[in-house]
Amino acid sequence: MSRKRTAPTAWINQIFDSSKVARRGGPVRRRLPSLDRNTSRASVIAEALRRGWIVTQIGDEWFFYDAGLTARTIVSRFDIAAAGR
Repeated sequence: MSRKRTAPTAWINQIFDSSKVARRGGPVRRRLPSLDRNTSRASVIAEALRRGWIVTQIGDEWFFYDAGLTARTIVSRFDIAAAGR
């Protein structure tokens, strides 16, 4: 059974308008295989820039959030190394 394919533009808009959190600029994530299957990375980046959002990649996922949000790294491997672990 095949899933109905969403148009690339509708799929991109769904990233940014998919939930109350997203509509308020909160973080949304998408796996790269899903993104690549439904649209182009360049199109998603262009829309993120147009909306003033930041895109971060961790592993095989892209995280999207409004540039007005403050993002901080709480702990990193560098902090652990500096602590002598």
